Amino acid sequence: MDDNKKGISPLIATVLLVGLVVTIAMVVFFWYGNYLEEFLNKQGVELEASCTQDVQIYLSELSCDTYTGETFLNFKIENQGSATLRGLNVAYILDSSSGAVVESSVLPTGVSTYIQVGLEENFSGVSISLEVTPIIGLGDSSKYCDSQIQYASISC
Repeated sequence: MDDNKKGISPLIATVLLVGLVVTIAMVVFFWYGNYLEEFLNKQGVELEASCTQDVQIYLSELSCDTYTGETFLNFKIENQGSATLRGLNVAYILDSSSGAVVESSVLPTGVSTYIQVGLEENFSGVSISLEVTPIIGLGDSSKYCDSQIQYASISC
C-alpha cells in the first residue's frame, strides 16, 4: 500500500458540508414561502366568499333607554347564516357626532343575542342611525363583511 495518498482535507469537507446545508435551507425556504403565500391568498378568497354566501344577520327589537344622563342603544341580533361570527362592528351616527364599538363575542349560527351600546350622553329626541357589520375569521385572519352591513335608525 501507498501511504502517500491522502483523503479530502478537513477544511474542504467542512466547506462542502456548509454549502450543502445552505443549499437545502434555501430550497426549503423558497418552497415554504410560496406555500405560505398561496395559503394566505386562498384564505382571503375563502373569507370573501364566506362573507357573501354564509353570513346573514338580522336586527330587531331596537330601543333607546336613558339612565343617569347616558343614552343606551339596545337591539337584538340574530345570526341566520351558516358562518359563525367572530364579532360585530357597531357604528352609530347622531345628529352631531358618530362613534363605533367592536363587540368581540362569538355568535354561532342560529343564535341571537342582545347588545347594548352606551353613548355616554343624553340624546333624548335625537335621531340615531345604526350600522352593524359582521366580522368572520379563519385562523388569525379576520374579515369585516361590508357586503352584509345591516342598517337601522331610531329616534330616542
